[in-house]
Amino acid sequence: MNLEYREYKEVSPDPIFKVRIEELRKEKGISKNKLSKLSGLGRSTITEIEKGYRGNPTCITLIKLAKAFNCSIDELVYIE
Repeated sequence: MNLEYREYKEVSPDPIFKVRIEELRKEKGISKNKLSKLSGLGRSTITEIEKGYRGNPTCITLIKLAKAFNCSIDELVYIE
């Protein structure tokens, strides 16, 4: 089955994670490049998360982002 890249990437049905990551990044004044360096994730990964293309992050991704933001995983995935 030959799918175009665009067709493969679907926007996450739950936008909370993408909104929260962008919100935390902006609150802390961290650029995507800086977050990439702090977390060890690629800049394209950060962009895809914020656009909703990666709505179900792995545990490793959550841990890396939590360490980069100096927060708990709960803070990454929950908005009051």
